[in-house]
Amino acid sequence: MGKNQQQPTAFAQVFADNWLDKNDTLHFDFDGLAKTLAELAWNPNNGTPFNVVIRGGWGRGKTTLMRRAETLLQDNQQSPHDARQVETLWFNAWKYQNEETVLAGLLGVLVARFQKGGLKSQLKGFIQNSKSHLVKNMLVALSPWFSAEDLKELKISSDPLSSDYRKLLNEKRAYYDVFREVFPQLAHLLLFSSDLLRDKNNISEEKLWKNSTGAFASEKKVIAIFLDDLDRCREEKVLEVLEAINLFLDLPGVVFYIGLDWERLTGILHKHFEPRTDEFLEKIVQMSLELPEVNQQDAGEYVAGLIAENAVLGEVLKGKSHDLAGILARNHPRHIKRFLNDLSMRLAVLRNTGRLEGGDKEVTLTTESIIAWHVMHEALSPAFANDVAKLSANVRGFFRKLAAAKEQDAEEEKPKSESKDILKILANPLLDNFANQVDQLDPHQMEALVHLGTLPEDA
Repeated sequence: MGKNQQQPTAFAQVFADNWLDKNDTLHFDFDGLAKTLAELAWNPNNGTPFNVVIRGGWGRGKTTLMRRAETLLQDNQQSPHDARQVETLWFNAWKYQNEETVLAGLLGVLVARFQKGGLKSQLKGFIQNSKSHLVKNMLVALSPWFSAEDLKELKISSDPLSSDYRKLLNEKRAYYDVFREVFPQLAHLLLFSSDLLRDKNNISEEKLWKNSTGAFASEKKVIAIFLDDLDRCREEKVLEVLEAINLFLDLPGVVFYIGLDWERLTGILHKHFEPRTDEFLEKIVQMSLELPEVNQQDAGEYVAGLIAENAVLGEVLKGKSHDLAGILARNHPRHIKRFLNDLSMRLAVLRNTGRLEGGDKEVTLTTESIIAWHVMHEALSPAFANDVAKLSANVRGFFRKLAAAKEQDAEEEKPKSESKDILKILANPLLDNFANQVDQLDPHQMEALVHLGTLPEDA
């Protein structure tokens, strides 16, 4: 290092739990999965409507996968030359849980698209041509960007939420009927800009989407609606969203991608539809993709990529990605990030309190021992790990017993609970080295290791 160069500051660092940017590298074969999802919408031979469910628990990467599929569909340069064009809408149903009907939120997302690309005047023309006072009020109520001049031009009062529209919101079945009429027309208006100002309210849906030769307009263009985080909705809203999706099953030109926790969904449905839950799901879900489990190789590549971004962890975990993957395999991306975040925090706390090797306190710990303890706590069940932590200064005796059990493979030496799992964990090099070196730690070091450096006053 040059004379004027300094080591970078070892700040505490966190891996943010955000979905990835369109230019970020994906892991776990998500690029291939995203392309598959996009191809379903691109293929002009796939009749609409249809829906695809992306199944996975929290933290498995559903949003990241769906965002990448959305990016592929939005980027015309990546689509095949014979693919149909796709407009996309992103809808987080849980954000609209306080709406009288979730369809108002979905329709609002569609209407908001007319704010972009000079489409506002075209929507105004559509509203002017509408012969339904309720339709006019519905669309204006969902368009807060209309000015007072716009409302005057549209011949609508300054309070678009008139009493009859409020009544419509409260009568959900009536709202569904109006929505069922308006959405296909707005979708067609957004997709096919050649005849934007035609009076579509006088044209049947069949004539709108099907020409005289029998060809469907949806063979050329469709709308892909990404409905994310359905499992974050309250139970009653989950049912309402599913009812809304059911409404779409005969609407042309619509493709649904739905991200959800399948176990939570079926648990909710069992309360309301048992013993006909499976029949209900078969009616709504036409295709599903379950996110694959994370294997050791994928986990290793993912961990290696993450620690390469972290100056501190990149140094202390250099060459250890494979061993970490042996512990973290089959865990979802969010959990892996949390594991590394907690390790980064633990190292930072001990460094800033002077208890990391090279610190100014009398009792310090090696980086290797901290990593090993963190890995062991991750690998054991929470209850068992807590029992180990309670041993405090006697932990080294625990490790010595485990090391002896591993070497002798004597049944009487193994702990009564989780013995097989513990022996497998100890075979991991990150823990094996620590178990062999544990006699070098005195009781105060063990106390600092277990309790994150918070020592008794008389230590």
